[in-house]
This record gives sequence, C-alpha cells and structure tokens, in this order.
Amino acid sequence: MNKKITPPDQNVRERIEKEVDSNFLVEAGAGSGKTRSLVQRMTSLISSGKYRAGEIAAITFTRKAAAELRERFQNELEKAYTKACNNSKTEDQADSKEKAGSREQFDTEDQTKTELKDHQLYQVEARLKRALEELDEAFIGTIHSFASTLLKERPVETGLDPDFEEIEELEEEALEDEIFEEFLFHVRLNNIELLDSLDRIGINPQKLKDSFKELSSYPDINFYYEELEPPDLNAALEKLNPLIEEAAKNMPEREPSQGYDKLQQAILKTRRYFSYFDMNTGVNIVALLSQFDRVKKNSDVTLNRWQEKEKAKELRDEAIHLRENIIVPVLNKWKEYCHYRIMQFLIPAVKYYSAKREESSYLNFNDLLLRARDMLRDYPEVRRYFQTRYRALLIDEFQDTDPLQSELVFYLTGKETEEKDWQKLTPYPGSLFVVGDPKQSIYRFRRADIDIYNLVKDLLEQKGGEVLELTTNFRSVNSLGSWFDPVFKKLLPPEFNKYQAKHTPLKTVTPDPISDSNTDPEGVDARMTGVRKLEVPAGATNQEKVVEENARQIAMSIRKMLDMCPWGEESYQPADFMIILRYRAMMDKYARALEDEGIPVAMTGGSSMGEVQELHELYKLLALLNEPDNQVYLAAVLRGLFCGIDDNTLYRFKEEGGRLSIFYPGN
Repeated sequence: MNKKITPPDQNVRERIEKEVDSNFLVEAGAGSGKTRSLVQRMTSLISSGKYRAGEIAAITFTRKAAAELRERFQNELEKAYTKACNNSKTEDQADSKEKAGSREQFDTEDQTKTELKDHQLYQVEARLKRALEELDEAFIGTIHSFASTLLKERPVETGLDPDFEEIEELEEEALEDEIFEEFLFHVRLNNIELLDSLDRIGINPQKLKDSFKELSSYPDINFYYEELEPPDLNAALEKLNPLIEEAAKNMPEREPSQGYDKLQQAILKTRRYFSYFDMNTGVNIVALLSQFDRVKKNSDVTLNRWQEKEKAKELRDEAIHLRENIIVPVLNKWKEYCHYRIMQFLIPAVKYYSAKREESSYLNFNDLLLRARDMLRDYPEVRRYFQTRYRALLIDEFQDTDPLQSELVFYLTGKETEEKDWQKLTPYPGSLFVVGDPKQSIYRFRRADIDIYNLVKDLLEQKGGEVLELTTNFRSVNSLGSWFDPVFKKLLPPEFNKYQAKHTPLKTVTPDPISDSNTDPEGVDARMTGVRKLEVPAGATNQEKVVEENARQIAMSIRKMLDMCPWGEESYQPADFMIILRYRAMMDKYARALEDEGIPVAMTGGSSMGEVQELHELYKLLALLNEPDNQVYLAAVLRGLFCGIDDNTLYRFKEEGGRLSIFYPGN
C-alpha cells in the first residue's frame, strides 16, 4: 500500500483496525488490501488487550494462503512491537526533559497523567511481546484443518477414533474410484436387482461414477426422489411416425455435398433403429425420439438439401412442432421416471462409501466439517469449551465458504450455547470478523454459494454486526481502472440478487508510471501502462498465422517495456507480465515468440502440449510397447515420425509376404 496515498475508504480501514468490540463483514474486491486489513485487525485485537494470540483463530481458503497469513501476521506484530518500544523510549525521554525543565510547576495531576500514559504504552509493548512469544498458539489455517483440530481435541463426543486420518483431495479421488468398483461387485453379489433396474432404462452403472462422486460431496443433504409411472412412449412414437414416413419419401437419393442436415440425420438413424433394434422396448424408443430432439430451430433444416423445398419446409415446421409439444415433454417424463431408479443405486453407493471411510477411520474434507458441526451443535458443553478456547474468529475469502462453515462460525461465536438452530445465534461483540468478495461466489469453489453468503451477511446485520466496503484498488493503475470499472458496471446488477453480487466500484489510486524516454518511434505516449490494442495485419487470414502475428506483437511489446525504465522506478522484470488466453490451443506459439525475444516464460493453467506432434508420436510408441502384438499401433509407429515408412512401402511389404512384428527377426 502506498503510504503517500490516502485511500477514499480510509475511514473504513481505521474502523476495522480500531473498533475491536464490533463484528464486521467486510466486502472487498481484488487488490483492495483486504488481507492487510485482516492482519491489522488481528494485531489490534492483541495490542488492545482484548484477546491473546492463543484465543485467535484465523481461517483461510488454502494452506499456501495460511502460510502467507502467518508470516504477515508475525511481521505486523514485530513492526508494532518495535514501534511500541520506540514510543516508550521517546515518551521516557520527553518526560525526563519536561520534569527537569519545570520541577516546580510539575504538579500531582500532570504526574498522574504521565504515569498513566507510560503504563498504557508499556502494556501495549508487553502484550505484543507476549503475542510474539505465544504466536504458535494462534490458529492460522484452513477451515478443514481447523475442524480437524476441534475433532482431535474432543474425539469422544463424536465417536471418532482419536487417530483418524484426513484424506487429501487427490487421495480421495483414487479412494472413490476404488470403493465405487467395490460397490459394483458387492451389488452384483447381493443386490443384482439394482443393476437390472438400471439396465431396463439403458443406464450403464459405470457412467454414474461422476454422479456418485458429486452426491458424496454433499453428505449434509437429503436428496429427494420419488417413484413415478413410465410415460407412454408408444403414443409419442405413433405421433412421430407420419413425419418419419413423409420425410423418408423426400430424402435426397445421395448425400448432399455439404452433408445431411439434422432432420435428415434423424431420419437415417431412425431407419437403422427400425431395422436392427427391438422398438417395443422403452430404451430404444427413447433413443429414437432423442434424435428428433436435435431439430430445435429453422436453421437445423436446410431446405435446398431436400427434393422439394416447400415439402421440406412443411416437414421442418412439423418436426419443430412435434419436438416442442410431444418429444420434449415425454423425454422429460422419462428422465423423471429414470431418476428414481438411478437414485436407488446411487444413495446406497454413497452410504457404502461413507461406511468404508468410517471403518478405516478416514475423514475427507466434508466429513471434517460435518462431524465438527454436529459436535458443536449437539454438545453445549463442548461448544462452551471451544468458545473459551477460541474467542475471536477471523475468516478470509469468505465468498468461498462451505455452507457447513457458516454453521461452525456461528456455533463458535454465538452466545446462546443451548440453541441448536445456528441462524438464531448472536455472536459475542468483537468475536467475528469476515472478509470476502461476493462477486467471486459464482465460481462455486468447494460448494460455495452466494445464497449462503447473503444469508450470513443478513444474519450478521440482524445480530448487531455491520457490513463494510473496501472500494480502493491498489493493484491496478488509474488507466486500467477507468477502463474496466465501467464495463463491470454494465454487467453487474446495482443491487445483489440470488444469482450475482451487486456492482461495487473499485477506485484506483495508483498513478500510471511514466517512461524516462519520450522518443517512441510509434508515437505512443510516455505512459508505461494502460489499455492498448494490437491489430493483426489484414493479410493474415489463416488462424495459425493470426496467432503467430499476435504472439510476435505481444512479445515485441513486452521486450520494449523491459528495455524501458519509468521515472523513479526500477525497470520491469519478465515476472511482471501475464498473458491470458481464452483458449489453450496454440499456447505454445506465444511461449516461442517470447523465447525468440529472449524473455523467459512459464506456462500454467493448461497448455497446447497435446497438440505437439512429437508427443503424439511418443504416445503411439509407448502404446505399442505396452501392447507389442497390436498391429494397429505397430503400423502407426512405422508410418510415424520415428520410422517414416510410407503407406505404399508397407503395402508392398505385406503383399510380398512380410510380417509386421517387433519380435520378428526378418523386420
């Protein structure tokens, strides 16, 4: 944060730091210094004497963020302690001079005030020193590690093995796959009727693995499913048959040069269905009806690809009408009918997985939160114990909160320790400080939900807390702020709703750095920052050529800025630049363009490595080594980059009795 700049929301920042007896929810966008405000708040809770370090729990979203927060908190404590020590020495020196210069006028009242002031300064110094000594007693970590800490301290109340193990996300993915396969084997032996039920609706149980994982991530939700009668599929097919017959008569004799349109494709597949499948079964009828579900709008039928345009127009209109009034309604009813049978399989699978975790004393992230929530909700004495242990909760990145986290927070800060409904709890004054950016709730990290965020926000205000806004942006320079803020003002609503947070202006306060050279051959002004547009020459029409030219221009622009130096600033470094692409395709071209300019680069967030020919060829070779008798893989390697044998040579070799085998000595 630039000390020379007084941000427009300075009064809010001072309240965060000084009003330690208030509960706040702070809404702050990117670059607003929200983590700094949280650290200053933690330091003020210590220096004011309200809490000791061991009574504070600061919760962040990731372990990396927790490590950074701990470091920043320690640095802030050390800085505050140094300042307090210097203030004490300064006051002592000033008092000595004052007393020495006016011994006779120095009355008892002045002496009392001076002693009180000295005492307060020494108290602050002592509190900060003690906090540094007790820093390890403060909890700074993720919500899951916090829940684990609670459970390990009081495992008996939850019926847990004290030596339970936490499963990391990657470990759980492997465990989910393993348990799902084990459940399938269990069902084949003991509940084969579940698989038969899925087979009757055309569902492969392997295709339900992702749904199983999704349901497993919501252990606190009771899912609704109801058995329904199957829809009359034959009646829908009978209404569709006249269209099928008429359309078949008007199909072109040969495939049009631009291919069949969607209605023609549906007719061709329908012919195959009637020829090869039993159309008395519901699954096959649904598959046939689904083909016509693709004909949604006029452009899905190309009139000039039919024998008669007028007839094609009639068929198109009839197909769209049938889709809207017959096909879509009956397919929706079929899905509702299938839902019950799918859930009959998935719910036992989820319970089986939960039982296996408990049997092995494994707890995943959701288990930790759920068990901790249940413990605090159901055992008032445990809740009172932890309220004494952790008297202040500070939550960072609250927009990413899990619904269970909200309950945990209120159970730990609420006065009413016998009340089980978390929404009726009133946090103790100064016990709760929450920071978040509601605009980021749409990303739904780990079940985050803007509805929960807004609910907590309303509850906090109802219970005497206050919502504050940090609107200053220190990260972006003024030229960027004047560009992106009007854009977001149009995209975001003026008031929050159940789908999106309201628009909050971010007021940039950082001026644009100025170059020390005004001799720009392209006539660009001396500002080193801002919004620029790079235009690709009109002659570059091929997509690959456009990307290459764009990459070259960006690389040259960065090279130029690296060679310049703003007034009073150090020159830019390669790490100061970030290139954000919409698609991963051809990302490597940007990396190569930067390397050509001598700029080191690191690619993250995915890349187009899969498009590199060498890797494709290496994959073919590894596949062959894994299955050395596979003739397809062998032919692919021989024709590929490493061998380079053309098709004609391979053909002649086979015609003359040659044998393709990596083990055959004649090769």
